[in-house]
Amino acid sequence: MSHLCKSITQRHFPKNIISEKAFDKETVDKIIQKTNEFYGIDNAEWLVDQIERTLLPYDTNKQPIFLKSKSEDVFTLDKSENQILTQHLKTSSTKYILSFPREVLPVVIQDLKR
Repeated sequence: MSHLCKSITQRHFPKNIISEKAFDKETVDKIIQKTNEFYGIDNAEWLVDQIERTLLPYDTNKQPIFLKSKSEDVFTLDKSENQILTQHLKTSSTKYILSFPREVLPVVIQDLKR
């Protein structure tokens, strides 16, 4: 925990790897094990973490996008003729983020290759 606090105050932030697929438990466990060996500790699970984030790029209910036609009519984007554009705004995306101490990257780089 001391290492984590010191790293943050000295602005040595962890390495974050973002992926479309979840990292398997075996890979995360290997990174925890190699982090334990690198620092000579036994609680690297505090330093290595995987999180999942699902994001909706744009919420059309909270903040609708208004368009104005050449004839000065105002309408929302979802009522537009070009609705194909709104499909990307309505589709949520899930990203998986694996974070670990930046100093350990050279040791674990082989485990991260997919």
